[in-house]
Amino acid sequence: MPAGGRRLDGQGAIALPGLVDAHAHLDALPGAQGGPAVPRDDVVAAAGRQTLASGVTLVRAHLSGLTDGPPLAAASADPCTPLPRVVLGGPGLTGGAPDLNARLMRGIRNAADASAKVAEVAASGATWIAVHRLDAMSAEERRAIAGEARRRGLRVMASGDDLAELRAALALGVDTIEYLNRTDLPAYPDDVLAALRAVSRPLTVVAPIGYYTQYHAYRARPAEVRRPDLTLFYPPAAIAPVVDALEQQLRTAAPSPIDVSFPTLAAKFRQLRATGVAMALGSDSGSTAQFHIDAIWQEMRTWRELGVPADDVVRAGSIIAARAIGDPSRGRLDAGGPADLVLYRGDLTKTPFDRRHVHTVIKGGVVFVRDGTWVGP
Repeated sequence: MPAGGRRLDGQGAIALPGLVDAHAHLDALPGAQGGPAVPRDDVVAAAGRQTLASGVTLVRAHLSGLTDGPPLAAASADPCTPLPRVVLGGPGLTGGAPDLNARLMRGIRNAADASAKVAEVAASGATWIAVHRLDAMSAEERRAIAGEARRRGLRVMASGDDLAELRAALALGVDTIEYLNRTDLPAYPDDVLAALRAVSRPLTVVAPIGYYTQYHAYRARPAEVRRPDLTLFYPPAAIAPVVDALEQQLRTAAPSPIDVSFPTLAAKFRQLRATGVAMALGSDSGSTAQFHIDAIWQEMRTWRELGVPADDVVRAGSIIAARAIGDPSRGRLDAGGPADLVLYRGDLTKTPFDRRHVHTVIKGGVVFVRDGTWVGP
């Protein structure tokens, strides 16, 4: 053992690389839309600890602010900080809303405006940019986004919520496609599947089927969001307001795209898998009713329930996700590699993936969970 090292008892446990979440929100708690405001520092502290406690040591932040995102990423690089490492997505761009100018999502007025906003995201230090509603952009605006992103070294993630968006994303040559088709369309048409099979460049699909499954379950049983373990690390004064607002929304909200599409989602997920396109785990943690503490394990459970072998699930949440978001040294257990490690007690091939079996979590050689208990700051 190296001088100053410590020995951890991993007998009876499976050693996994630190898990990788390719689609996460660390500056949002999964409460109701328009629910009670919680100071951002408290949100990040709770979300970061929950995510790290779950065994996730690297995330790609789907959206992040120009000014508050870079300090978050810088802090996350310190192995002693109770956050997973963060790969920044920057503020997203959307078509069909030229006057939108929010912290996390902005509209574009024309091709020149699109180029300028992509350059601004790159200058902030982000390495990704999210684009939504590509179908509502002109061809010139799409080309401006793609061209400026390539010149600036940004990679592009695009929404694939409906067929028009998905076709536009495939035509543009984006790096990742997010989401499943959340319409009542029963299946992807043959031309889309053929286009996915024909892609020769690196492309990864990040389809949070576990989130949709969990959301659907909470809609049927809203009171389950009151489980105490779901609000671990939350500011005590925020727990009741956040949970009350969330339960009320789940009980009363009009049908969402997830509600409308849910009967079709398992079949669509299997269709994507059958094309052979790379697929990575992305939990959409921080979205409505998607608590960070269990988000990645819900994804893993759902993949297994849909027939994906356990080894493939782990690869999707480690090697494939790390490679997809641009940090291929992560998500592996190699001698001399990053000291990100999860010890898991249980047989992954015979039992459901379960966060309660996480015994140890190590980020950069620093132990945050030992014997199933949080020991970090």
